[in-house]
Amino acid sequence: RHSGYRSWHLIYRYISDRNEIYNGLKTEIQIRTPLQHAWATSVETVDAFTEQALKSSRGRRDWERFFQLMGTVMAFREGTSPVINTPIEWNELCRELKECADELQVLTRLAGFATALRITHRASTQGKDAYFLLSLDNINRRLSYTGYRPSELSQAARAYAKKEKQIQNKQGTDAVLVSVDYIRNLRRAYPNYFADTRMFARVLREAIR
Repeated sequence: RHSGYRSWHLIYRYISDRNEIYNGLKTEIQIRTPLQHAWATSVETVDAFTEQALKSSRGRRDWERFFQLMGTVMAFREGTSPVINTPIEWNELCRELKECADELQVLTRLAGFATALRITHRASTQGKDAYFLLSLDNINRRLSYTGYRPSELSQAARAYAKKEKQIQNKQGTDAVLVSVDYIRNLRRAYPNYFADTRMFARVLREAIR
């Protein structure tokens, strides 16, 4: 895709000679290389913590450009065709990528997101909280979070709105309100989440070095 996404999507229709109740249901299997999966996982992560929809091609233009460039970096490594409208000369590609990554503070943000998920996942499995308000200072590598019970959603939403105003135009800072179910589902859907983001970050560091 022009976004940089790459995968084979195979769709099967279920047919059984033992239990007909499932006949006609469909199963989708996505086949990716490790680099392609690391790219997709990182898009999911940025979407979740910056409240975008990059996965659906409805995100900020600067983030969209960054992931297009990273798609071409990975294409170079795998010997496949580059993403359309990205540099095909390696030094030019890496130069633009570095500019995007520095402006968006991608490496510090990914590290902060990973830390936030690790801490809140641990907290979500131990307490009765249903929501977490996370505040991430990606420059100073600081994370603070407040837990809210199921009956406190409106209170959590007000606190989130207040936090958003406090950090408005404050570079390198993110705030996000996440549910415990979201955290658990993310870990369930992406069991290799931390390894994937580390791989993505390593490829990025090598390209902009």
